Amino acid sequence: MSYRAEIGLAAVLAVALVIAAVAGGRQRIAPPSFDQRTSTYLDGPYGTKAVYDVLIALGRPVARRRTAFFDLTVGSRGAPALVAVLDPAIDLQPAELDAVRDFLRRGGAVLAVGDGGGITGCAGWHVASSGKYVLDSVAVRAPRDLVLPPTAYYLAPDTASATTLEARKLRSTGTASAGCRRFLPFATDTLLARSDGRPVALRLAYAGGGLLTLVADPGYFRNRVWKSTDAPRVALAWLTPPRGGRVIFDEYHQGFGGGESAARVVFRWLVSTPAGWAILQLTAVGLLLLAVRPTNAAPLYWNDGNMIHRAALDGQMSR
Repeated sequence: MSYRAEIGLAAVLAVALVIAAVAGGRQRIAPPSFDQRTSTYLDGPYGTKAVYDVLIALGRPVARRRTAFFDLTVGSRGAPALVAVLDPAIDLQPAELDAVRDFLRRGGAVLAVGDGGGITGCAGWHVASSGKYVLDSVAVRAPRDLVLPPTAYYLAPDTASATTLEARKLRSTGTASAGCRRFLPFATDTLLARSDGRPVALRLAYAGGGLLTLVADPGYFRNRVWKSTDAPRVALAWLTPPRGGRVIFDEYHQGFGGGESAARVVFRWLVSTPAGWAILQLTAVGLLLLAVRPTNAAPLYWNDGNMIHRAALDGQMSR
């Protein structure tokens, strides 16, 4: 194959790659994810990336946390004003629950959705459902005629903490398991309830100014619900710190810890974006050209500015 033909082939392939990259930028490369974790990294119907994107569009300071809760602080520069724990797949450790408790006692705000990795139970509540085998959804009491999704989940007092104030105080001071001590609030308000009166969202106030918002149904934060209902109208209020500040979304307990290698991040970018696919295809074309280049052609040398074949040079040297 001549060099002119190789150059022409490379030009044709380059044009084809440009067209493929442009076309790939107009459509999704990967199918939508059906991962059911309520993570702001997931843009499928069950993820919560829409929540993160909406807060950014509104100009709210937000970030993702990919480390454990051992070092939650209040008042320091860069400290979160509100920590959102959206029904995590991994439970918090006892020392992390202690850190959340101290965070609340120092005036921080926490949003715990579902079981909150153990936060909901430590606050004296648990998530219950409408039925044992079939989750029958019940309409909620929508404020201001909003279209809110019905829910099968609600918050019920934890039977282990008893129903009397004296029993709850006893549990909070001495009989609670490690990490669940002194979670007793001094006031509890209902933010959203079902039509049967059972609470879906509660706000617990703590001495020192801390606020803990409990939401029973993680569905109020999922992408598909935010696109089809007025759930953002109420959920944004739960995600707003009372005194302003940064909102931190917990991703560590969703399984997105910070131990991911740089090579894995680069590989995921290459296989999941149009630009990455274009780079991979260009690399493949380069390797293909190297593979099809003829190897039996005589090497070329330069002699006094003129290109001559090695065979001719060998013939001259033998004379």
